Formats: sequence, C-alpha cells, structure tokens
Amino acid sequence: MLASHATQIGHASLLIIDFIVLVSALYFLAKSQASPASQNRMVFLAIASFAIIGRWVMEPLPNIQPVTILVLVGGIILGARRGIALALIITLVSNILLGSGLWTVFQAIGWSLVAVVGATFADKFTEAEGKINLLPVLIVGFASGIVFNWIVSFSVLPNLADGGAFIDYLIIGLPYDLMHAFGNFTMALWLVPIINHLLYSNSLNTSETSHEGTTDSVVNNTESSILA
Repeated sequence: MLASHATQIGHASLLIIDFIVLVSALYFLAKSQASPASQNRMVFLAIASFAIIGRWVMEPLPNIQPVTILVLVGGIILGARRGIALALIITLVSNILLGSGLWTVFQAIGWSLVAVVGATFADKFTEAEGKINLLPVLIVGFASGIVFNWIVSFSVLPNLADGGAFIDYLIIGLPYDLMHAFGNFTMALWLVPIINHLLYSNSLNTSETSHEGTTDSVVNNTESSILA
C-alpha cells in the first residue's frame, strides 16, 4: 500500500463514514453474546486500548503497527461479532488522530475480515489448554499484512485511470506490503506470549475465586445444618 491517503473527500462524507463505522460497531456489540460479560468486556477494552495507542505511537514507522495481530487475537478470543466491533472501534478511534477518509472504510473492512478469520478458525489457533498457538498466528499475520494493504488500496481507485494503473500501484507498493507483513510477524512473536501469560493468569484467578466461592457455600450450608 503506497500513499493510499491520497483520496480526499469532503467533511460531510467523512462524518457519514465515521457515523456508519460507529453504528456498525455498536450493532455487532449489541448482537454479540453477553456471557461471560465482565471478562469479555475487560479483554475487549484492553485489546482496543493497546491497539489504538500502539498505532498512534508507531505511526512514524511505515506500515508497522500492532492492530492486525491484536484484531486477529480478538477474533480468536471474543468471536466474530465482538471481533468485528473491535476492528471497527479501533479503526474509528485511531483515525481521529491519524486522519480519516475513504481509506477508513477499507481499513474497517480489512481488519474486520482478519477478526472473522480468527473467530472462524479459533480451534486451529488455540491449543488444548486454551493458549493461543503462535505458529498459525505468525502465518496468518504475515499473509494478512499483504492482503489488508491490498484491500485498503481500493480506496485510491477514484484517482486512477484504469485497472492497469491499479495493478501498477499494487506492484509499486509491494515493499510497503512486506513491511506490514514482517511487522505483523514481529508483533506476533512479541504479543502472543504476553497475551498467553495474561490469559493463564486470569484463568488462575478465576479458578481460585470460583474455588473460594464453593468453599464458602459449603461452610455456610454446614453451619445452617448444625444450627438447624
């Protein structure tokens, strides 16, 4: 993807695009299953926050950012609907600082598709104990870097003369596509072990809380029986 932000549109069109992305995000959130609500909400907010801030911080680096890998992981953990909502919110909020335009629509589509891939093949991305398997994330993350850039490149079509010019545009942008792909590869190597550690720690805390609750219930029932 090379200079995809060249397609400029009016302020009214920008507002319409942002409104559609926001409404779509709220729709998929409303349609997603509510259980277990608190845990999923925390995971959703954590991934969204890290992706948005990470994209802002890494903006000077060409086509290198954590969003693609985090959206993929979001789809794996949260499912397709929450994953799509995650992708839409990250796109909308991060572009407040980085700039919005016709490319926002295609970014939202590209990252939503990544989330759907993660959700659809969640069993392939996870191990028996629930941890995320690094290898498939590396492979899909690398490929997603190239495919995502090609999807976003459709935003420049109004500025090009014909299909041949679009093919030339994709060829010229291949070095940037590879930067995104290798960036995703590196992000996966860094983020997946951290996410697995956090998920494992959270599962331990949940298990301990559940065990304590069961113990308290047994004690209370025993005391009630004795008093009776």
